[in-house]
Amino acid sequence: MNRVNINGRCISVQGNNISVINGKVFVDGKEYKEQPEKTEQIILKIEGAVQQLNIDDSVSIEGDVTAEHIRVNGSINCRNIKGSIEAKGSINCDDIEGKVKAGGSINADSINVN
Repeated sequence: MNRVNINGRCISVQGNNISVINGKVFVDGKEYKEQPEKTEQIILKIEGAVQQLNIDDSVSIEGDVTAEHIRVNGSINCRNIKGSIEAKGSINCDDIEGKVKAGGSINADSINVN
């Protein structure tokens, strides 16, 4: 079981693939029944590990992200990433362990490509 906090609303999900599309949360391809309020910027906190994380906008993640693949259609700000990341905008993180692809700048203290 993973816990996801989106814009201050905490939800517990059973699933490995989490997407936020047009402000709506999808878990393993199914729309989650209790949606958080839509705001201008997504603030996300994940407790647990997921296989895939897909965000259709820019995102600030409070904490670390462990996922096999992270895809963001905008920019991403977070602490540490463990897994491959692809962002259409910039990536601002402390440490990244995995492949990195960005349409904008990459700012990280360290990048370790496995």
